[in-house]
Amino acid sequence: MSQLQMYFDGFKKIVAKQEVMLELLFGHNPITDDELRKSIARKPWLYAGFEGYLGTRVGDGGIYWGA
Repeated sequence: MSQLQMYFDGFKKIVAKQEVMLELLFGHNPITDDELRKSIARKPWLYAGFEGYLGTRVGDGGIYWGA
């Protein structure tokens, strides 16, 4: 496997993680801020990039500017 193939494989994994997290944050049955905080505390290397969403979503007392 070439370095370029490894790069794109890694990129696909990152994109897949982002898609799953956006579904968890904004999907039909979104996780709460408390659940997100617990996930960040449990595995910060995986979830810390999503702490910017804390307090920004509808139902968590924040303002959501999305559609």
